[in-house]
Amino acid sequence: MSRERSKGRDFVFAAITVAVVLFGLNAIVERLEDEGVVATYQPDDAVQFVTGDLFDVEPDPMYVSSDYATETGMVPARFRVNKGNGWRVFAVGGSFMMGSPYTFQGHGAEMPGGITSWLRKDLDRRGPEVPTEVVNLGVGGQNSFRVATIVERVVEYEADVLVVGTCNNEGALPPSKMREQLHQLGGFRLLSKHLTPAPKPQERSYFTPQDDDSVALAVAYRQNIKNIIGYAESADVPLVLATLPINRLYIGDTDSTPLIPSHGNGWGETVCIQEARSLIEQARFADAVAHLESCRDIPDALRWTGMAHARDAAYAEARAALDQSIELQPRNRCRPSFNAIVREEAAASDNTILVDLDEAAIATTGTGLVGDDLFLDFCHMNWRGYALMAEAITATLAQERLLPAGADTKADPLPYDDIARRWGLNRIQFVQD
Repeated sequence: MSRERSKGRDFVFAAITVAVVLFGLNAIVERLEDEGVVATYQPDDAVQFVTGDLFDVEPDPMYVSSDYATETGMVPARFRVNKGNGWRVFAVGGSFMMGSPYTFQGHGAEMPGGITSWLRKDLDRRGPEVPTEVVNLGVGGQNSFRVATIVERVVEYEADVLVVGTCNNEGALPPSKMREQLHQLGGFRLLSKHLTPAPKPQERSYFTPQDDDSVALAVAYRQNIKNIIGYAESADVPLVLATLPINRLYIGDTDSTPLIPSHGNGWGETVCIQEARSLIEQARFADAVAHLESCRDIPDALRWTGMAHARDAAYAEARAALDQSIELQPRNRCRPSFNAIVREEAAASDNTILVDLDEAAIATTGTGLVGDDLFLDFCHMNWRGYALMAEAITATLAQERLLPAGADTKADPLPYDDIARRWGLNRIQFVQD
């Protein structure tokens, strides 16, 4: 018996020793990371997890974005600790809500041109009686799981309105609870980084890899939206939940995008697709559609079937084919079925107000197909597109009586062109400029 008790004590002692050593090593790693000696985060970590504090407190007193927040892609933001009688709106989402490419990771500050800059301008023009704050909490590349995590944290900061739009980066299922908890530890992140290194930048696709099980992905997205609604409801913060506008006419193989270089020959298109595109260029639309039925690359066959119909002014047929293509291969765009989830979940919640940005964008066309008239690339809009989306949000806030006290609820549209000239929006400002 004494030998068994001795073995038991040895096991407990060994387990405690290992735990203490691992805890100590983890503390050392995290201390070295704080001092900038080591880096444990991989590129994809920033769009999956929230492992640090988002805000610090500075004199005035003001909340300011923490180093962790800016290092993981958040725009530097400032808002008052003591809101008093002020009015505050948080805008949360991916790069679309952040305002890319006008505001982009690495700029070091929010630049004019995105949705939040137009919201501020509109509020200034409406002349509210109280101090207003429009806080940009967008992060490029993050999906709805991380957006929900950010919402859970920021509802504690006395927002009067929460505007959330997330749908363009859906391609990964949420991490398990164990992995999420382990990822809080610097030692685990360091081991993961070296045992499973991320691809080199030149090997990475700009588009979010897609999970094979699209049904599970839709279920996870719906749950993330439900969580966002639940966090807002629990904090009694009015939530304005947005669908995202879809660039259904995105081609993706030209030099027109300001964010990514040309990928040359149609993202590796097959000969069958190339032949169909040649027929479309010859205005042989019916021949192109017939030819595309034989192509094995189904997402691109549907895409170019839609393009052929659009060029032939058969807009309903074009919309149907293009929506099917986006469902199969979104290329960082919001799937139409995911926008439908947003509409359904917003309708089911008493605390949630829908702002249908996809329909707002479509309303600017006579065809039901939005393209490079409002978009710069697959999902990022030009300044006019962002201005129109901000206008739709402000109109919703006015309709729901959510504007700050004293704000004019029936103001005319902003003089967009004049403001754009004053802001210097005749071209895109890059990080390297």
